Amino acid sequence: MESKQRLVNDCIRDLIVDVRCAYRDDLPDTPTSRERGAKPPSNLDLVKVIYIDEAGSSFEEPVFTWAAVVIRDSQWLKLEREAQAIIDHFVPEELQSDFEFHACDLFGGSENWFPWRNRTGKELRFEILTEFISLIKRYRLPIIECSWKRDGERDAGINKLRQGVAFSVCVDSVERWFVQNARADVGMLIADVQGQRRDEAIFKEEILRARRVSSLYRRRAALRHIVDTIHFAGSHESIGLQLADACAFFIKRHHAAKPNDEANQFYELLRSRIFRSRLI
Repeated sequence: MESKQRLVNDCIRDLIVDVRCAYRDDLPDTPTSRERGAKPPSNLDLVKVIYIDEAGSSFEEPVFTWAAVVIRDSQWLKLEREAQAIIDHFVPEELQSDFEFHACDLFGGSENWFPWRNRTGKELRFEILTEFISLIKRYRLPIIECSWKRDGERDAGINKLRQGVAFSVCVDSVERWFVQNARADVGMLIADVQGQRRDEAIFKEEILRARRVSSLYRRRAALRHIVDTIHFAGSHESIGLQLADACAFFIKRHHAAKPNDEANQFYELLRSRIFRSRLI
């Protein structure tokens, strides 16, 4: 089993260069005047946080999605305050302590929301989701996503490989957003904690690889605006990760294309903020 896991990890690392060439649009090689040292405008937001989360990891799910949300430093505290106001106003008092906006539970009425599965409870859950997801449009937060359809594939190794590919494509699309919208800025990646530390190590290695300039292929770094490594945090501690979770969940439901899916109303709330959507 360990040898098979090592083989899967090696495949992810070996394929990543080819995947980038196949799914990313080449960025211009010639630096702009700003990149050559021109002073950026004084009102430029230089630091952004990229929250990224996944949805659909279960074998039963027909679609797997990575979704990222980019948040400016000046928006953090405002978003936290508005999210807390939603909790204070809408969430039942017995659930407010250490509350987390978890899209799957809120939408389906699972876990702590099981007593609110009746019609009145459903209206409350959907109202909370509407208020929370509306923050994305109100603050004009860009969304970047990459999804893939399982087509019945149940092999764990192949699924892990394709999840790694989708992650790489999603992060490359984040880089494209910086190139087009925030060329002089930098961003830091934060993801939800993974089930196993070795999974986190794979993602960290991929980011490190993508930030290096390859002398072998004479390519510049694929990621020029993402600094440091990818950091992992518990989603219950981060409003940004909870927003990314909601995006991943409803984008995944959209790609699954289930007839008369009530999730479509929430996808429509965030659809206009999707900068790039890739289905591989």
